[in-house]
Amino acid sequence: MPDKDTDRTYFTKHHFRTGLECPTRLYYNAREYPENREALPSIAHYRYNKKQLTALARCQFPKGLQIDSGSIERDFEETRKKLKKGNTVLFDPVFIHNRLLANIPILEKKGDKVNVYHIQTKTFRRQKSDLSNSAGEIYSKWRKYAIDFAFQIYVISRCYPGWEIRSFFLLPAKYALAKMDKLHEVIGKIQSGESSIRRSGIKKEEIIEPVEVTDEIGKILNDRDSLDSVIAKGRTFEEQLIEMAGYFFREEKYPVTIGNKCKNCEFRIERERVQKGESSGFVECWNESLDINLDNSFKPLVFNLIGPGTKHWVERGIYLQEQVPDGEFYTLDTISNVQGKFNEKQRQSLQIMQAKGNRGPEELVKPNLYRELNRWEFPIHFLDFEAGNYVIPIRKGRRPYHLLVFQYSCHSLTEEGHWNHYQWIDGADGTYPNYELVRSLKKIPDIEQGTIVQYSNFERNALRGIRKELLAEADQVKDAGELTEWILQIINRHDSSNPTGPYLSDLSRLVKNYYYNAEMEDSLSIKDVLQSIMSVSPQLKEIYSRPYNSENYNAAIWWQADPEGAAKSPYRLMLEDREDEGIRRGTEAMVVYAQMLSEDLTVEEKQSLHKALLRYCELDTLAMVMIYQHWHYLMEENWN
Repeated sequence: MPDKDTDRTYFTKHHFRTGLECPTRLYYNAREYPENREALPSIAHYRYNKKQLTALARCQFPKGLQIDSGSIERDFEETRKKLKKGNTVLFDPVFIHNRLLANIPILEKKGDKVNVYHIQTKTFRRQKSDLSNSAGEIYSKWRKYAIDFAFQIYVISRCYPGWEIRSFFLLPAKYALAKMDKLHEVIGKIQSGESSIRRSGIKKEEIIEPVEVTDEIGKILNDRDSLDSVIAKGRTFEEQLIEMAGYFFREEKYPVTIGNKCKNCEFRIERERVQKGESSGFVECWNESLDINLDNSFKPLVFNLIGPGTKHWVERGIYLQEQVPDGEFYTLDTISNVQGKFNEKQRQSLQIMQAKGNRGPEELVKPNLYRELNRWEFPIHFLDFEAGNYVIPIRKGRRPYHLLVFQYSCHSLTEEGHWNHYQWIDGADGTYPNYELVRSLKKIPDIEQGTIVQYSNFERNALRGIRKELLAEADQVKDAGELTEWILQIINRHDSSNPTGPYLSDLSRLVKNYYYNAEMEDSLSIKDVLQSIMSVSPQLKEIYSRPYNSENYNAAIWWQADPEGAAKSPYRLMLEDREDEGIRRGTEAMVVYAQMLSEDLTVEEKQSLHKALLRYCELDTLAMVMIYQHWHYLMEENWN
């Protein structure tokens, strides 16, 4: 549905798929209930890739006409006029039937024979398999995309019943290689009207795979029980569509059923927003179905327990962590006395005990945490990369979604407790970021010495991928030999679980296996772990109640109390009273870097995004420093 029109008087493919998953959500859609914001960065990243792929696909149709008159109704009329003129190719034509709306990326008409192209960003590998089995049934991983497409075809066929329609997915080919350098820049110029499609030579690109799905779409449209939905009951596609649209337009709530499907409901908004008075569809559903009041308590739910294995409780009607029967989780004594590492069942048990009112010890630390920290050699380099995977490669010879590492931050800590901060960010100036990153890393003082620390194994894997690139282009990159040799000595380091150094250690593994505190909730992300540790650490409170200064921060006070007396998240504090655009997570950083690459920004806009990226990445490595500092204090007190 076009972004230009916010009028929700139409029923779209998005609404239909929502109804298949949970028809009750149509009520909240129709009444425009607020939605969870956690998914917004991922949606923005998807939209960027979809926009890029669509622009590339349209280069195969140089005579295509854009439908863009400013509103859905005018676009619908413009589509009808263009179709009456005979053979044509249309971009973004609009079709409306009984308030059902279809918006098509590309439509090709030759008489009554029409090809409809539906663009998706999921990669496809024809050599491995097609989209459907021998019976013409779409494989499950492609099914939701096929249902979206079937909705579009249904609407078009009702508008023009005499058409002979063939349906095609246009997908990024998984192992195709870009033939042009800076393909994203060429696409950007085409999108802005600055470059001729014919002149660009872009038609020779082969990273888009056309896949005909006419028969598969027909099967979905025509077979009973072709859809797995709450209201299917042997009904046809059309019958289900009509019923769902009816609920939506009447703003009538389908009878509520709760379960594991509610975990990722978009109307499950953040606790703070509910407490400020915003309406939560999730809360309404659960309060209607259960004798609880989530408005006030926000009692922990079982599907918020860390790790898998919670579905069996939901299926038994056990929805709150406090309802889990005794005997179905470990006791505190059992967990405390077990050596080795925490497993997911133990972590779940600690969460359940808290939900039942037994807070337990402030912290639990397995001895192996101290054992590994004691192996680390100074200087300790806390390293974090920011990277993006974009459907259109920026360098020749790369596949769709090739990893692009555009930034790093490094806090280097000496044995005396002094630190230095080093950083690098791609200037979007035409150089290849992956290689420039390594050249810059090599300049960090003593980076080959001591211990390198990452949060997850991402940095090791990213360097491994860059080394493969350099080996493949050794004849084109003058210092390829030097760079590959340097990378090899870094990625061949052991993690600190191995008794032999030097180390490239994974801090997230140490958190997961050996550390727990009573402020931890349902996440082991660095942001949530940091906030929990700051809330229990008097040492961090003392250090970070004082001003922190760096290239990117001026007198930042990282320890500030929330209304309950715990520590506020530094990631939230970073966004308060800022002049630049804020970034809270890695997906947002990907979107911001894509803006810098592809959008026509002013110098001021680019500087603002540049500053936001630097601030965010620095906080990630500072967070690792803070976690280490707290653990180091514990080790001095408890480790002999």
